[in-house]
Amino acid sequence: MTNLPPHFVEVLANRLAEYTGQDLRTLRATVRYAGDALAGRMADAMLEDVRRHVGDEHPEYLSARDRFVESVGPELRTVSPGVGTEVQRLQQARADADRVFALAVDVADPVGVAVEAPRALEAQRAARITVARGLIHGLPEGQTPTAERIGEWLADAGNDTQAFVRYAGTDLLRAAGDTNYEPRTSMRSGNETLRDGVARAWVRHRLPEIAAAVGHPLEPEDLDQLRYGNPGGIADGLVQAISARSGKSTDEVLDRLCEAGDRAAQRGADQWSTARQLLVPEEALQSVNEADRHLAGWRSVYAMEDEFKRHYGDSDWTPDLTPEEAGAAIAEAGVASAERFGATVPGPAPARRDPALDAAVNAAFVPPAGRTSGAGKQPGPGKTPADGQASEVAEDSAAGGRATRSGTTRPGQRRGPQLPGR
Repeated sequence: MTNLPPHFVEVLANRLAEYTGQDLRTLRATVRYAGDALAGRMADAMLEDVRRHVGDEHPEYLSARDRFVESVGPELRTVSPGVGTEVQRLQQARADADRVFALAVDVADPVGVAVEAPRALEAQRAARITVARGLIHGLPEGQTPTAERIGEWLADAGNDTQAFVRYAGTDLLRAAGDTNYEPRTSMRSGNETLRDGVARAWVRHRLPEIAAAVGHPLEPEDLDQLRYGNPGGIADGLVQAISARSGKSTDEVLDRLCEAGDRAAQRGADQWSTARQLLVPEEALQSVNEADRHLAGWRSVYAMEDEFKRHYGDSDWTPDLTPEEAGAAIAEAGVASAERFGATVPGPAPARRDPALDAAVNAAFVPPAGRTSGAGKQPGPGKTPADGQASEVAEDSAAGGRATRSGTTRPGQRRGPQLPGR
């Protein structure tokens, strides 16, 4: 191994420097001149954090070093100058360096995490944050939490999953546009209620996956501390109806509606328009008389807004539908209006289940080892309500338990009348 390709030396040295935080020039010289001792020298560099944490003679360190040399040594002996053009040789050298380094990481990372070496834990934490941030899509422009902010959720919450839900949920609700709208008149605003509802539905849909990625698998009741209420139920019903009509996933529908609720852009009605475009796409309007197409689209939007007002516009009017049923009725009102103009809107597609999605959702709700359902938890909504829920709980109590959760409701969902702004 005295004639390792220069590009292999450079790539591997850079990988080692990034992983260990050690001096690049020293590591470059090590890779270039260590010869047959290179596997051992790499082990010393990549396991230094473990050695400092547990000591030179600790069985975990000694065993890991032996495994490292046994695994990486043979791979280093297969590195060759390569054949073909200069570009091909450079590509081969880079591929060889990445292959050797990946194998080295596969040995070094698990033992570092197992003994809780600081660098290994920090690397694991950084990797989890990167994965979690990649799962956060569909927020209005500029609202995606930074890696630093996600790190703060983890630091502040520690091992407390419910605390993580509070910190992450609060930030995500705000980023998604929820303002816990409280009308100053007796009439509810469809724009603000829909915006809040979409934000709440988006967070409840997305947070379990994000939490699982950062090591906080959720139980269903963990989400009960987040705001939901009538706005969330209306949004859920609307999203499900749009998904059934359009054939698009609830993920995509929620993302589209959430992005359209950008308060900074002051586009209050864009969510209704987006809902119409998903329910009654432009191609469905091609069968409408050309002079009426634009009007048909806007009348569909107005029909949805009117349907909202019919059920939840007046705070003194007891609604005759659950929030979820109202959301579905809103969607159907938009479709019916377009059809009266002659639009050809396809009917709801048969419900289909995605086994992979089911498995992912189930995995997100598996409690970690040693944790029993509900153990050590704070009382959920109705016992110690979070901000914005106190009056809704009081109203539920005064109503004689009308809002009791049933076996068919999702976490945090309540059936029957509630204050839509809550």
